[in-house]
Amino acid sequence: MVGKRFFIFLVIALFAVAGCGDSETATEGDGDSHVGDGDGDAASDGDGDPDGDGDPDGDGDPDGDGDPDGDGDPDGDGDPDGDGDPDGDGDPDGDGDGEQCTDEDPSLQCDTEGCDDGFECVEVADGCAPSSCECVDGAWDCTDDCETEFICEEEDDSSTDPGQCQEDFGEADACGGNPVGSWSFEEVCTDYDIAAAFSAICTGIEVEKMDITGTGTLVITDANFARNTELDIDGEILVPAQCSFGDCDGVETTIESTFNGVEATCVVVGGGPGPQPGDCDCDVVGTIEESSSGSYTTEDGVIEVDNHPTDYYYCVDEASNSMSVRAISTQGEPTFTELYLED
Repeated sequence: MVGKRFFIFLVIALFAVAGCGDSETATEGDGDSHVGDGDGDAASDGDGDPDGDGDPDGDGDPDGDGDPDGDGDPDGDGDPDGDGDPDGDGDPDGDGDGEQCTDEDPSLQCDTEGCDDGFECVEVADGCAPSSCECVDGAWDCTDDCETEFICEEEDDSSTDPGQCQEDFGEADACGGNPVGSWSFEEVCTDYDIAAAFSAICTGIEVEKMDITGTGTLVITDANFARNTELDIDGEILVPAQCSFGDCDGVETTIESTFNGVEATCVVVGGGPGPQPGDCDCDVVGTIEESSSGSYTTEDGVIEVDNHPTDYYYCVDEASNSMSVRAISTQGEPTFTELYLED
């Protein structure tokens, strides 16, 4: 029994020895010396190149430099160095004119070509520009003539604020400054309550509109001034029956005598919503012209006119090139702020 078992063991051992000594198992037959790994590398070096052609991953690029055919043009676009000039003749676009000019044509002027947004075309003092240019081998070849030169400059968006007419301009605002110069009368305004002035005459008077515009000039030297102004008035006033007593002609006379230089035209209205019978609807228009000149002095924001009963508050605003002037009221009379802009 022992001898039989020993024999069987011996036979199994011989078969095992025979299997280990073979370079390839009989069952694979694939030329792959690594039994069971199936990596397709028949050579015993295990270099990952089954067919030994020097291209392990089989992508047609043995050295893995991205240029399969080794012609120096990896992407095969005919431009090996990728400079946009395939044949290297210095003429990238192939139009036959050789190397291109990279800077702007000096003959192209913004007076005809225009400027980008935010820029304006300005003339260059004593500037000179050729009438035409040609690009030759990367450089501009221009004519020798001289035409007016223009360039694009960034627009100045810091335009000067023309100033504002301050209705309540007074002593606290009189900053003074140097008034010498030529000035244009730009605007007139006032905080004088015209409606209240009429109501003081008779309660119920309504100022429906009162527009006042001004034009004129003011020229001031170191010691003298000359002022010529014109105020245009356009207003509408409703005078109720308890004030007019139906006498619109009398209302016209009162308005014209109160405000010199204006003309009033009043008509009787009423009989419906709003105005009542006997009310006077008055249109007030007129032009007030004033001219004055003489010598003056300035002190603490006040212009003192020689031999004249009225002095003036003033302030020169250099930031807006404007000057505000207002007569100093002494008896409660209405006064107006005059805004001047320097010429």
